[in-house]
Amino acid sequence: MILQLKKPWQDRTTHVELTPHAFLTRLASLVPRPRKNTSLYFGVLAGNARRRKKLVRKTERRATRTEDASWAALMKHSFGLDVLGCPRPGCKGRLALVAVIFDRAEVKRLLGHLRLFTEPIPVKSARDPSDLWTEAYDFH
Repeated sequence: MILQLKKPWQDRTTHVELTPHAFLTRLASLVPRPRKNTSLYFGVLAGNARRRKKLVRKTERRATRTEDASWAALMKHSFGLDVLGCPRPGCKGRLALVAVIFDRAEVKRLLGHLRLFTEPIPVKSARDPSDLWTEAYDFH
């Protein structure tokens, strides 16, 4: 494999000949290590250098979990849905999470009070795939 250089080297070399193995070896050396910073610092700027604290200002660390990582913010970012916006027209109020209920009886009582479904909606049983095939092509 012959590669043409963008600019000639100091010794006026304009092309380099490499075997495929040598080319892939050089190419692989350019790929950064997984989950590592691509900027490495040495000397006084290295992470554990003794005198680093005297030279580098300490920055305030942010909390790892912010308000923007809430489920409501993710829904707004992903789907454009404001799930905490008031559903009444003209109201600009915000809804708030009041409680999380795990007790089945309490959930059923609350849904009944709101006149919503208290029992699961019945689901039709799945059909045999061979029935679909025969209906589509009508082999009877």
